[in-house]
Amino acid sequence: MKKILALSLIIIMLWALSACTLDFSHEIDSAMGDLNQVIKDNAESFIKEDEKFSSDSGSNNVDVDKIPFGTEVGERLPSYEVNIFNSSGLLPKKLDPTAEGKVTVINFWGTWCHYCLVELPYFDTVASEYGDDISIIAIHTDDYFLSTAVDFVRENYSDSEITFAKDTGSDTGLDVYYTMCGGYGSYPYTVIIDENGIITYKAVGAISESTLRTEIEKALS
Repeated sequence: MKKILALSLIIIMLWALSACTLDFSHEIDSAMGDLNQVIKDNAESFIKEDEKFSSDSGSNNVDVDKIPFGTEVGERLPSYEVNIFNSSGLLPKKLDPTAEGKVTVINFWGTWCHYCLVELPYFDTVASEYGDDISIIAIHTDDYFLSTAVDFVRENYSDSEITFAKDTGSDTGLDVYYTMCGGYGSYPYTVIIDENGIITYKAVGAISESTLRTEIEKALS
């Protein structure tokens, strides 16, 4: 835009000069024609740059630090590290679901929970289809973990794109991270956060595959 303004000033100066010195009208007309062509050739790229700047300046313009931590939609999910496991057992590795930097689906489940097992294939399918665009973390309860979780994953989800993790038990009878995320005793429980860790959706009980897809797309947008 600065170049366009400069060119416009030159045109105005040339116009003023033409009003006072008629003898140079032919040269001035030629120069003005050349300048108009330059403007025509470059205006489109200048406009596109301005549009890009306007779009970029308006996107992701959320001051995350001002958003309170909490368990409701629109609030930031608290940070917490959970232990990762796979078909071989617990790994010497922990993960904070809020630090993934992408849309993340957190599903609290247990092998003892019928409805958890009904919906888990939906998460598996979606995790495979979306790949690295999202992260799906299935956090098993501390209860019955040692006796069932690893074997179940080995037999059913050994090649899954889901990241499996284990919650931490507590004296209250409710797992630590489950409680931190707003859980209060019912499984399954699902929370979806965007790339900033802000909750965009949560549901108590099993959800359908179509609902899961719809809510992921909303978080991505």
